[in-house]
Amino acid sequence: MYHQFKQWLNEVLEQELPEDAAAINFNLYEDTGNHWSIQLVATEYFDEEDEDWVCEELFTTGEDLFTWQEDTQWEEVLEKGKELVMQYLSEGDYADKLKQYEAVGIGFVDGDVYVLYKR
Repeated sequence: MYHQFKQWLNEVLEQELPEDAAAINFNLYEDTGNHWSIQLVATEYFDEEDEDWVCEELFTTGEDLFTWQEDTQWEEVLEKGKELVMQYLSEGDYADKLKQYEAVGIGFVDGDVYVLYKR
């Protein structure tokens, strides 16, 4: 699954993201029929004490989502999402581009945000 995630994220990161973006967040979604999605957003500011930073979008992949089907619970999807992003930060083609931002986080759109990287 990492290979497919990496392909999707490479295509996203090949685009020009807003230069004035402060942070990146990976939004997780639970879709119907055991489908799960990840969306990338670039945000206007970052504040670890205020999770609303993820709502101040300057860029979003919109409907261009990384999706997969798996019969599992949201907790396992969150862990899998964390692992995918951490692996990309460690060895991804554009990891340095992500690390230029103040922070990289992940979380379900209606849940907590987990900061995986801070500059």
